[in-house]
Amino acid sequence: MKENIEEIFLKLSEQFFGIKIKKTTIIEEKLQRTIEREPDFLRFVEDESGEKYILHLEFHVKDEPEIAYRMQEYCAFLLRKFKINVFQHVLYLGKDTPILMKKIPESHQMRDFNLVCIHQFSYKEFINSQVPEEVILAILADFEGEKPDLIVRFILLQLKKICKNEITLRKFVTQLNLLSRLRKLEPETSNQIENMPITYDIETDALYLKGIEKGIEKGIEKEREQKQKEKDISILEMLESGILTIEQIAKFTHVSTDYVLDLRLKNENNK
Repeated sequence: MKENIEEIFLKLSEQFFGIKIKKTTIIEEKLQRTIEREPDFLRFVEDESGEKYILHLEFHVKDEPEIAYRMQEYCAFLLRKFKINVFQHVLYLGKDTPILMKKIPESHQMRDFNLVCIHQFSYKEFINSQVPEEVILAILADFEGEKPDLIVRFILLQLKKICKNEITLRKFVTQLNLLSRLRKLEPETSNQIENMPITYDIETDALYLKGIEKGIEKGIEKEREQKQKEKDISILEMLESGILTIEQIAKFTHVSTDYVLDLRLKNENNK
């Protein structure tokens, strides 16, 4: 997700968060993983009323206008670690009255965050995208009752359609397989990847072009027939699902609309 989010966060911000972003700038600075220094004094205490909490004291000898931000940092770390209330005090040891920020502006304080669950969105909102980083998110979305292997097949077909080269295609197929683990769909995804000829074009195979190995023409023809049969099965499954139009199915599978119509007619006659 960290690798892919750059390509899709503008659209997702509008789709998920309702934010239409006009301009963005990368934040180059890295956030500190730990606070710069330890708190001056910490104790678990229990007062006379029976309330238990952490008492935090900070000692200062010079004015520090932004001390409120430091105190908030300390408080956040303590709350996360110990999960009990924190009471904080700053003891100023200088001779002058400091001009301290005693309270952080409300707009700078921690607020509720927005929770977005991708599984609550329809896979249709991702699968027709022209951006592969977005297409693979369909595996995490709501399948709306459709069979997982059919959705995986749609995703693979769309990736094959929009990826510019085989290296890019392999990258996103690998990512799709990894994401499928989050939904326990790795077996279905792996099977579809193995069965669907998405990264191999028999027409460019060296042995096919040379035709010099014994029996290669026969083997290749048999393989081509098998792959065409698999494609026909995919087309029929798409027709039965009713999700895509004839034109969309033709584009996905790289055949003509007449081919799809003829295949549907043959299938109906065979029933």
